[in-house]
Amino acid sequence: MGNVIFKIMVAVALAHFLALIGILGFAMTTGRLDDEKAQQYLATWRGEKLVPPPPVVEVVEQKESPQQAENRIAETEKKREKISREVQLYLELLESMQGTVQTARDTLEKDRKKLRQQQKLFAAKLKEHNEKISNESFRKTLAKYSAIKASSVKDDFMHMEQDDVVRYLTAMKPDVATAILQKFRTPEEQTRRRDLIKKMEQFGVIDVAKK
Repeated sequence: MGNVIFKIMVAVALAHFLALIGILGFAMTTGRLDDEKAQQYLATWRGEKLVPPPPVVEVVEQKESPQQAENRIAETEKKREKISREVQLYLELLESMQGTVQTARDTLEKDRKKLRQQQKLFAAKLKEHNEKISNESFRKTLAKYSAIKASSVKDDFMHMEQDDVVRYLTAMKPDVATAILQKFRTPEEQTRRRDLIKKMEQFGVIDVAKK
């Protein structure tokens, strides 16, 4: 008997549960019951206590007033003007630096031209000075060779550069040069003498060449 009563109680409870599930399902399907309410009903049926959900705070977006919009635009314009001034200053600085570099280049080029002119002038003066010293030395040596014995001059001329010997011979009086050339008597000296005479003929010293 007790077993039959228990089965009847279970059957009644199951019927109630199925009925509740059906009602909840129908309500949710038709949109009459959301998930939160369904969870609350189920919890109540199970004897549980639910904590009420926190209230939903609706955030109302405040519209910008004309004064706020004007202030915001003015602030943006100030920032734009500041950036514009900084860019302009940077461009001016860059232009100034470019001008300074160009001026430095022009100055350097002028200095280079001036230095080249000074180098040319110095080279010309140095050449003139060397020529003067050379001419003075040549005249002194020529005077010495014209005064000493021809045999001594011949010995010097055998060890001197050929062009230098020809320079001295062509600057001497023909009789002095001829006397010196007559002292070239050995085969080696005769070869040297012929080379000198040939060279002197190129300078037009005919008197010495004929002799």
